[in-house]
Amino acid sequence: MKSLQRFAFSLAALLLASSLALTAPAAAQDAATSDSTTTSSSDSQKPSQLAEQFRQQAQAKLQQAKENHQAKTEALREKACTARKTALTKRMANAVSQAKKHKAVFDKIYAHVKDFYTTKKLSVANYADLTAKADAASAAAQTSIDALSSLDVNVDCTSQTVGASVDAFQTAVKSSRDSLKAYRASIVNLITAIKGASTSTTNSSTNSSNQ
Repeated sequence: MKSLQRFAFSLAALLLASSLALTAPAAAQDAATSDSTTTSSSDSQKPSQLAEQFRQQAQAKLQQAKENHQAKTEALREKACTARKTALTKRMANAVSQAKKHKAVFDKIYAHVKDFYTTKKLSVANYADLTAKADAASAAAQTSIDALSSLDVNVDCTSQTVGASVDAFQTAVKSSRDSLKAYRASIVNLITAIKGASTSTTNSSTNSSNQ
């Protein structure tokens, strides 16, 4: 009798354990499903919102790419500038000294020409006009050279405006060269006129002596 009771009790315990084992996963699954449904519901977006999110992400990537490109370009520019800095600085300094040197030479020639004209007591009809043009050309050349000298020749490769500074200097160099060419041309015109007068005077003197 006791054996039968123990057997019945064992069967009842086994059934209870089996029932609990089946119920627990189902309950856990129900809980997981409930949590998943809640999360999905809270994270859901409208198509237009999701599309806008994609656009913003794409815009952010594009902006980052531009910034990276600009940084790379700036680094390359600075590297190239540094490599050329010594030669560029030397050329700029030489440009100023050469312009001043040429101006001094032209001034000396111009002074000799006028002295020759006065000493030889020559007569050129448009002498005053020719010297006035030479004086104006000399003044213009000096102004251009002064402007060139006033520009900063220090090449700062870390500055983003260094390119503009170099361009401004190169423009000033061209201006000074052009003005010096104009000054030289005015002196040549004066010399040509005086040379003709000198030859004419010499011929006249020779003819008078022969007579």
